[in-house]
Amino acid sequence: LSGKVAMVLDGVWTYNFIQKYAPHLDWDAAPFPAEDADARPSLTVVETETLVIPKGARHPKEAFEFIQYVNRPEVLEKLNLAQKKFSPLKEVSEAFYQQHPNPRIKTFVELAQSPNTRTLPPLSIWAEYSAEMQVAIDRVLSLAESPESALNKVQNRMQRKFDRNLRRWDAVRDERLQEWSNHDTN
Repeated sequence: LSGKVAMVLDGVWTYNFIQKYAPHLDWDAAPFPAEDADARPSLTVVETETLVIPKGARHPKEAFEFIQYVNRPEVLEKLNLAQKKFSPLKEVSEAFYQQHPNPRIKTFVELAQSPNTRTLPPLSIWAEYSAEMQVAIDRVLSLAESPESALNKVQNRMQRKFDRNLRRWDAVRDERLQEWSNHDTN
């Protein structure tokens, strides 16, 4: 590949694929375009990986010690360097940035620290929506369809699924809320 390529990167980890499959690619990182850039610049969706101790774990004390260890700044930086990700800590050593193989890592950190970050929507149909969006992205990138056409198809398919999901929820709503309310008091 030569020249500039414009594409939406799905995350900081995409750098791993660029290095593996197109190491000479001239690329850059930027915020996802917002509908109203003046009102909400640097719009970014953030995700996280979380360490938890499940209820009933056989060794919760040891698990907690491991979580404490992993969250030490020097260990977390080493782990994130190995994964080619950025540290979730507010303060990171300059050595971390100097050693990081991703030349745009500071851009990703700035985007994640922006007040305009958002999480994935908590939708029960998120997996389906994500799959539909991936199909649309693939069709657009392969020039099989325009972005407008692909997104309209996603909108139509997902609206039907969302409406069906809401009808199902409406049918069991009161029963589920009562069940959860009873569970909280036990």
